Amino acid sequence: MSTTAATTATTSSVGSKNKNDNVNTTTTKDPLLFATFNSLYKERQGFFLIEGNGLFESSPDSKLSPFKVLSWWCDLEFLKSSSSSSEEEKIDDYYYNGGYTGRTINFFLDPGVTTSDGSNKYIGSVSAMFIPSLNTFEGQIHSTGENWVDRFWDAGIVSAPIRYISWDTMSFSGFGTYTKIKVEQAADYFRNNSITINKNSNINADLTPETCSGIYKEVWESNTKNKQQLQEQNQQQKQPDHKINTSKTTKIISPKEEVEAEEMSQLKAINSDLLSRLEVIENILAYYYGDNGQSADDVIPSCRNSKNDINNGINIAGNVKKHCIAFYQLLLA
Repeated sequence: MSTTAATTATTSSVGSKNKNDNVNTTTTKDPLLFATFNSLYKERQGFFLIEGNGLFESSPDSKLSPFKVLSWWCDLEFLKSSSSSSEEEKIDDYYYNGGYTGRTINFFLDPGVTTSDGSNKYIGSVSAMFIPSLNTFEGQIHSTGENWVDRFWDAGIVSAPIRYISWDTMSFSGFGTYTKIKVEQAADYFRNNSITINKNSNINADLTPETCSGIYKEVWESNTKNKQQLQEQNQQQKQPDHKINTSKTTKIISPKEEVEAEEMSQLKAINSDLLSRLEVIENILAYYYGDNGQSADDVIPSCRNSKNDINNGINIAGNVKKHCIAFYQLLLA
């Protein structure tokens, strides 16, 4: 078969609409590929059981850890033509325009697992688009409060879950599956894990798109408040500590000036101690030179003999004992 014939056969098999489109036209337009899309469009919400394995790189010895999350999607907006009449036209519209955006609330199902602020839930934003050349939906969910991202691929295989990979820009990477579940199954997960939706809770009745929107708003406002408080705390920590010196004039003392003042105070104390020691030494020398007429060479031996006498319990002149003890204390200090 010639190249021209092959191209003609291929394009005619999927309709004249895509003759000028740069896509893989050998792909079959299978309505089952849009099973998730159609369900979300019809119900305006969706529940997914996320089962994954994540590596939190807190140290070189970190290990892969399994986790489970119940994800609730709502506030969905769709790229979908409403003017199509026939089923074939609808499939064409999906094929070229199938996409959606929305919001997600995610609940931890593992005991004791919470966010950094102690909550059992976190929120995100979801978007996906059908890629004809891949014959699959490709999408992402990213956090609206932190920096993680999930990227997923939905091939519309009912018997197989949606596959995804996950990461953040700091220390986390992971992979796993999204399994779409019915609202009744979601209600069982909420009950079995003691997750409260509303205080007066009939869980099945509460699992509506409106309830999802309300919870999302609550978490959003709580996260915003926590962010503002954290920013204020960080701002306060960045401001330098200061003290007010009111001894003479009001002055702002910087941390550097405070250290210098403390060092000066210590130097003054040392200087005062040295002056006191000098005064005692001068008194000792004056005693020996002035009263006894001894030379400087006689001072230390005399005091050494007096010290030995003192240690031996011999009673010597009070002045000699006093000055010699002070002299030796100064030498040993």
